[in-house]
Amino acid sequence: MRRAVAAAGISLAWTLLPAQALAQRVEIRVPERPHFVDAPLDVRLIAEDFDAEPQPDISVADPQHGKLELVGVFPDIRTSIQIVNGRLSRSEHVRFVYRFRYVAATPGRVVLGPFTVTQGQVVRSTRPVALELQSVPTSDRLRVELILPGTPVYPGERVPLELQVWIESELRESLAGYALRVPLFDREESFRFLDPPVAGRTTEVEIQTLDGPKSLRARTREQRAGGRTFLVLSIARTLVPLRPGSFELEAPSLFADEAIRWQRDLFGRRRATATRKLRSEGRPARLEVQEVPQQGRPASYAGAVGQGFELDVRADRSVVTAGEPITLTLTLRGDGNLEGASLPPLDAPGLLPAADFRVPDGQLAGQIGESGKEFVATVRTRHEAVREIPALEFSWFDPRTHRFEKTHSQPIALSVGEAQRIGAADVVRAPTESGDPSDEAPPETRADGSGALVLTGADLAIERRPDRLLRRERLAGGPWAVAALHAAGLLLVALAVLDRRRRAVDPALVAQRRRLRAARQEVRAAAGRPAAEGAATLASGLRRMLAEVPGAQTAELESLLAECDARRFDPAETASVEALDPELHARALALALALEEAAE
Repeated sequence: MRRAVAAAGISLAWTLLPAQALAQRVEIRVPERPHFVDAPLDVRLIAEDFDAEPQPDISVADPQHGKLELVGVFPDIRTSIQIVNGRLSRSEHVRFVYRFRYVAATPGRVVLGPFTVTQGQVVRSTRPVALELQSVPTSDRLRVELILPGTPVYPGERVPLELQVWIESELRESLAGYALRVPLFDREESFRFLDPPVAGRTTEVEIQTLDGPKSLRARTREQRAGGRTFLVLSIARTLVPLRPGSFELEAPSLFADEAIRWQRDLFGRRRATATRKLRSEGRPARLEVQEVPQQGRPASYAGAVGQGFELDVRADRSVVTAGEPITLTLTLRGDGNLEGASLPPLDAPGLLPAADFRVPDGQLAGQIGESGKEFVATVRTRHEAVREIPALEFSWFDPRTHRFEKTHSQPIALSVGEAQRIGAADVVRAPTESGDPSDEAPPETRADGSGALVLTGADLAIERRPDRLLRRERLAGGPWAVAALHAAGLLLVALAVLDRRRRAVDPALVAQRRRLRAARQEVRAAAGRPAAEGAATLASGLRRMLAEVPGAQTAELESLLAECDARRFDPAETASVEALDPELHARALALALALEEAAE
């Protein structure tokens, strides 16, 4: 008897446990065999019936051979409401899909996993997956080639390169998919890449990189070779080396899926049901990046590499007095790496003489614009003998001739006047309080015989008498009048700020806020109404607000709207005279306030 009671108690406890705590399950899925080396393999981890928040964490050991990386997480949360025999029931199904990409380095057997999913105290693990990896057979129906210059290059030089992909015309008709990898494009720590505009017949080519697929524009043409016709895709890029060194570049590779069986879908389109893999590899290469020579380097050289540079200098004024600021705008143009180009210090040899100009310290920061790279600097003349901003020198290294080249800007004429100095003799003192002319200082005469400088209406006298400095001017009304004046001033400033804000508000925004307030009032007014009528009022008000801010739609809002619709058409709710559920009304009002805040 005791065993029966104990068994019944355990059964009851098992039944009363939340279903969600028992239902979590995980599963690993990989494509069917065969699996190939260097061909990206799509691995998916399915986690079902976990809580929607927080997102479960995933852990997995790195495989011994190859690279496994997480591509993305795709949550799928579905809520359903059912009415059975007049009773309302709601259920939620949560599903997370974790997508991994695995690329094997060598053929043979490899084990992935187990994958462990953790959410709070819940831990679930998958079984490990064993893969047999094969080498993809090479084919002369494909070809991939990376064309680089055969001569050494220099840091900062713009180096043109070309990636060519050849696909046999017959294979093109049965091509079900491809994966193109160029390891050079992943070496962003040593190189930067620019993509010039492409003219003529073009198409998009997808390249697999460490950061995910990248699409590049390619020119297309047909070409005969070996008695066969090929479609040739040419991708032109510009490589900019960032540092010197000798770089071993891995060969590019191309994997293609050739469809060998087809099936028509519902709309008559062909769909591949069976494929076989083909592979083509280019040649590895070496790229030598040499340092710019030290010998013969001009003092005006600041790292620019390229051809045909020009320096244009403009001044914001040409008539100044000694010591006044002059703003110079220096624009650098040329066929080279302007992003990495800079100017030497303005007081370097060949630029502004230090005896004539005061210049900013160090190098100037530039900004790329439509007309070139612009630098802005403020300089000052030291004396009135300066007659021009001289021609400024700029030098660069030409990788074609392996020599340093120079250019000069046009000089700018200046008219520099003597700086005017004001001394004690130039100050006109105020008359004394007694009015005695004897208390006033007599006018003084400069050494050059000219009269004293008269500053009309200026009182530059320095008062030194304590009785005047410490005297307080009294205002009629006393301290209360002073406080009232301060308060009135602050009130006027506040009114001006409020008026400015009121006039700056967009009329369309004002109208939207008015509509949102009216819809929120409709939601608020649903309280106390019969259940079916109140649910209909809640749904109407929330949908009106959602129409104003469609981007604020959430799963919680969709769930509440579905529940309102279910209660609205529920026969039991329609026949009931009981008031709307206060908990439902509170949830709806909170969502209405959130929608109103989202519109701000």
